[in-house]
Amino acid sequence: MSTLRLLCFVFRLWSLTGRLVGYQQYRPFAPKHTAPDHRKQARYFTYVSKEHMATSLAAFGVEQLDLKQRVLFLAEGVFDVVPLHRLGVNALAVLGNNPKHLKEWLNTLPFHVVALCDGDEAGQTLARFAHQTVSLPSGKDPGDMSDEWFKSMLSDFGYRF
Repeated sequence: MSTLRLLCFVFRLWSLTGRLVGYQQYRPFAPKHTAPDHRKQARYFTYVSKEHMATSLAAFGVEQLDLKQRVLFLAEGVFDVVPLHRLGVNALAVLGNNPKHLKEWLNTLPFHVVALCDGDEAGQTLARFAHQTVSLPSGKDPGDMSDEWFKSMLSDFGYRF
């Protein structure tokens, strides 16, 4: 078996209180879908502890939220928000396109919430959980976009780089 097939990245998921509540693992060379009994070997696998499953407040980027900023960007996946984190901008990966379990929590946050919607039908689902949306071109994810695209998009929200 190739060493690359074993490659796995793990992203920790934190609560607002600073507790580790779960993780998401990413295997770039694994099949996108696997049998249910092999789901830990899938490309993406997300685990939230049983203690926190009831509240399901797991998202990537919680520990980086800056309450001095007025905007919070939402996207589906970890790699979709990393460019925003690099620029020092609030962003959460909600680990899917339908974060209904996070809706009430998102509404309590003191931010104008902007969804970065993937350029597909499923991506538009995320728009229901935000005050405003930025729709990407068909077939594109935020993680596909260049730093220049992000800077241009962010300038519409008052960010200067």
